[in-house]
Amino acid sequence: MDKSKSTPTPTSLTAVILAGGRGSRLGGQDKGLLPLRGKPFCAHQLEALRPQVAEVLLNVNRNHDRYAELGITLVDDRLSGFQGPLAGIHAALAQTETDYLISVPCDAPNIAPDYAKRMLKAAKQQKQKIAVAHDGNREQPVYLLIHRSLLDNLTEYL
Repeated sequence: MDKSKSTPTPTSLTAVILAGGRGSRLGGQDKGLLPLRGKPFCAHQLEALRPQVAEVLLNVNRNHDRYAELGITLVDDRLSGFQGPLAGIHAALAQTETDYLISVPCDAPNIAPDYAKRMLKAAKQQKQKIAVAHDGNREQPVYLLIHRSLLDNLTEYL
């Protein structure tokens, strides 16, 4: 059976929190580690995503010791030069063993409790291997669901 056409479920899903940026708009501060309600930004995403997926990865390119305190797998970009969120998605997709990868930015702490379910439903309804969130005004490409079979396409694009 072609897994890319089977019904996706949370157990066929890995999440990645994208915290690999330079923080250039914040004077170089690491956004994922900025405090919010007594804990780092990325800890909020971790709590929201854990019950929704099989595994959560954290894409980082600096401050590894601090991020390691969260107790999840850290994934560095495979491409040099801080090439943006797609580089983090690429690195996580290359490492995941589940059928799908879902991404969130590290500076958006209010992840819906049904985020993964809604993204999986969108992909299934559209019969696509990729889904991008839309806020009613525009696409939000860092909120992405992508099938691992698209890794070669993403590699070629990058």
